[in-house]
Amino acid sequence: MKRIGYAGIIHGFALLHAVTTMVCYAAGISDTLLLTLLTVIMTALICIRERLSLELTVTVIILANIIGYLLGMAVAIPFTRLPEGYAHALSTFLTTELMGWLLVLFFRWFPSVVRKDDEPISTGQIAWVAAAVAVVLLIRIALTFVLKTPIFDGVSILDLTTTFLSNSLVLLLMTGGTLLFFLSNRRKTGRDWSGFWPTFLFFCGISVAAALVVGLVTPSRLEADINWVHFFELLVIAAICEAAIYSLVFLAFYALSVRRRMEAERGRANLAQHEYRQLKQQVNPHFLFNSLNILDCLIADGKGPEARDYVHKLAALYRYMLRSENEPVVQLAEEMEYVRMYLDLLKVRFSEGLDVETDLQEEDLNRYIVKYSLQMLIENAQKHNSITPAEPLRLRISSDGVFVSVRNNRIPKLTPPESTGLGLKYISQAYRERSGKDIRIRETDHEYQVELPLL
Repeated sequence: MKRIGYAGIIHGFALLHAVTTMVCYAAGISDTLLLTLLTVIMTALICIRERLSLELTVTVIILANIIGYLLGMAVAIPFTRLPEGYAHALSTFLTTELMGWLLVLFFRWFPSVVRKDDEPISTGQIAWVAAAVAVVLLIRIALTFVLKTPIFDGVSILDLTTTFLSNSLVLLLMTGGTLLFFLSNRRKTGRDWSGFWPTFLFFCGISVAAALVVGLVTPSRLEADINWVHFFELLVIAAICEAAIYSLVFLAFYALSVRRRMEAERGRANLAQHEYRQLKQQVNPHFLFNSLNILDCLIADGKGPEARDYVHKLAALYRYMLRSENEPVVQLAEEMEYVRMYLDLLKVRFSEGLDVETDLQEEDLNRYIVKYSLQMLIENAQKHNSITPAEPLRLRISSDGVFVSVRNNRIPKLTPPESTGLGLKYISQAYRERSGKDIRIRETDHEYQVELPLL
């Protein structure tokens, strides 16, 4: 069975909102509870369809209801001249459409930081979502009850909200205070959520403080004495604004946390690939096959001493690999020992046409580099270039106190070999993982150079 798309969910709930408004108006009953419930269900369906985690789903439900409430009041203004029932139905329809598509756009703009495919809501967590929905409904009922008391007679909630939001200092203090609360909690517990009571006490404290500050800078309402009625009005608006700010800050911290986890997982995956290549390099069948062929040719040509020397060098090469297999980085001096053995074997294969020059500073030999990185660069140079006596491949290995570089002239083969670029990718990722530094590549039509940071 095909799933209902976003358009079907949003248009369907928008129509349902409008119909519910008309039915409730005709029956003379309040539609607040039913409309809030429909908004919550629509938001929850979109979140579940996006496979959001429990924390994000609850946060988005709370934020959607706050924004929807304020947005509904603003959308209703152009329809004040229409009959009350039709005006309310039309504004509710448009508000639901706007809220639904804003949610979808939000998920589309931030797909990597909002979505958590590996931790979608489980069956056991549905009860927590239901509890959150119940709390939202209770708060909405309480807010409706408070707004109908004599305290709010003749008071425009939209005007109060506009007055509150126009005070940039208070909003800055509320946002800064919320950020400090999250940062302090993360330092103490390592988590974004600090538990119910610390959060509740912080929420009440910052809402009261914000209401007092806004009240003190609007003396026309406070007159000569403190107007506690106006303070209570501002406290309600402050609580709504703080709930929205808290939800947005939570989303931001959650998004950063998800991104850090994704980068760490990607780094671990790349590191595993690099280590796999290292292991593969230790028993590279292609290299071993060529080495055995060369050894066979030496024996067939009656070059016993050369064959024995070749076997000794090949054994030393593999001995080095086994000795340093658990070391992610090695001293440049050790790596050069390995490189020289590798070059000796290559020179047997390419007796002419391979020129190697080294220019390493003495003090750099005690510095560290990623294991096998120089050998990989030499292997790439040999793989991608022709090696002939007429046009020799010239390799230069040098250091300058900051980088060790491998440079070669370019003599492209007539039939370029298949290349995935994995070698350089592995080296680059290994450096980023271990030091935060990256390799540098310089190339022209005639020359190719890779610089590796000295650690």
